Amino acid sequence: NAEYMGETRLLFVFRPLLSPLLLSMEGLRVANVDDFLHAAQECVVVTSRAAPAASARVASDARVTMEFEDAALNAELEEYDRLPPVSITLADCLACSGCITSAETILVEAQSAARLFDATARGDRVVVVSIAQQALASLGAQFGISAETAGEHLAGVFKSLMGAAVVMDCSVGRDISLLEMRAEFLLKADEAASRGARATLFSASCPGFVCLAEKSAAHVLPYMSSVKSQMAIMGKLVRGDLYRQLGCSSPREIFHVSVMMCPDKKLEATRSEFATTDEADAAPLPDVDLVLTTSEVLSQLLPRLGLASILDSVRVPLDTPWGPASFDCASGRAFGAGASSDGQLEYLFRAVAAERFGVECGELKYTTVRNKDMREVALEVDGSVVMRMVQAYGLRNLQTVLRRLREGSCQYDFVEAMACPSGCVNGGGQLKSADVRQAKAALAVVEATHLAIPAVAAHDSAAAAAVFASLGCAPGDPGARAHFHTTYNNVGTALAGGGGGGGGGGGDDGDSSDDDL
Repeated sequence: NAEYMGETRLLFVFRPLLSPLLLSMEGLRVANVDDFLHAAQECVVVTSRAAPAASARVASDARVTMEFEDAALNAELEEYDRLPPVSITLADCLACSGCITSAETILVEAQSAARLFDATARGDRVVVVSIAQQALASLGAQFGISAETAGEHLAGVFKSLMGAAVVMDCSVGRDISLLEMRAEFLLKADEAASRGARATLFSASCPGFVCLAEKSAAHVLPYMSSVKSQMAIMGKLVRGDLYRQLGCSSPREIFHVSVMMCPDKKLEATRSEFATTDEADAAPLPDVDLVLTTSEVLSQLLPRLGLASILDSVRVPLDTPWGPASFDCASGRAFGAGASSDGQLEYLFRAVAAERFGVECGELKYTTVRNKDMREVALEVDGSVVMRMVQAYGLRNLQTVLRRLREGSCQYDFVEAMACPSGCVNGGGQLKSADVRQAKAALAVVEATHLAIPAVAAHDSAAAAAVFASLGCAPGDPGARAHFHTTYNNVGTALAGGGGGGGGGGGDDGDSSDDDL
């Protein structure tokens, strides 16, 4: 901007698809974007009313003058200034600029703690809270306590101060997800073997990776696991069963809050696939009403309750509606050091090795591929590699695997795909060290806290067994698929002229190579 004849004039450079969202920027905040691909800060969402110009928020005593050389554009701008602003929601986001795939914090009015306070103030819905164990590990590391103790303090916050009826961790959702993924993997492997081919399965519990695939890497969609994430499965259990346990006549009487490690989960909660239709004439009901990140618990929730930390609340045991959960298990970890993202690779590798090859695996021996966020593990039988899996964390590594898949050179049977470096324990919504020089050490504490959570293998989970028994089905059965599987959309084909150029699109443009890692 520059001072000119007593007025502050701003020079704007417009691109055709940038302006629609800028009409209502107060509804969206893009913060600390860094998806490692240097994406443009632009959005390609097409609304029903596009505008030729953008508004700018300035101090109340400032004056902004916007002028175009074309008089017709100036007249059109005046017309748009008289129209109401365009509203956007998370469901409109296509992850064009990489902000979703990098798990950066996106705060929209519909996904903030204010909604929870409104719900509790009205008192017309029963509050249920589900918490990811990675979030509990982050809180535990922050306050020097175990994840279990952090869960009990957080349960005290929600129950004693906000009147929540149920506060539980998401371990049963994780175990169901792992069991369904094992059944899916074995089915796809058998189908491929019958054709003399090799199956490749990508995990799809990371909403950042799902956005990347749907928008910019459609060639991976047929290879993506259809199993829902732990959050989505918990939502299905709440809407399909828990409301009855609580004496409610309809799932609409439940207000389901999920505390997650990743702000991208806010986007996931808005997906139409993760909604319950319980009444013919009613709008679909999201299985998760509100997602709060770990950091939002401290920044939005506790201050309004007058608490400095979760340690200021009483300790209340976590609920176990379907039977013993992780914290009720005997000590000892069912996963190894690679379990920061629900242990998908760890569990699948061990289960398939035992079931198909009769090999009982101890601690898995990973081989680092270029960097610590891309590690593979292989199973050898009689001197031959019969199975190979990889963890690909961060968009650079995902690009490499996606390029290999497109070129037909992907040698992996399973890819644990996560958009965040270091996986879910380092999600964008986790608590971060104020001193960037201590970030690595702080993350190590979170990882250690998470790995200390007691657990059993998913196939030994009493809670998961109780859920399948209540549904009258086993993992992989049609009944289980109806409840715990989803579908994906090729969003990229909906963009005019392939207009989604931004950050998420790196996986399909051929620019990445192994040397980029």
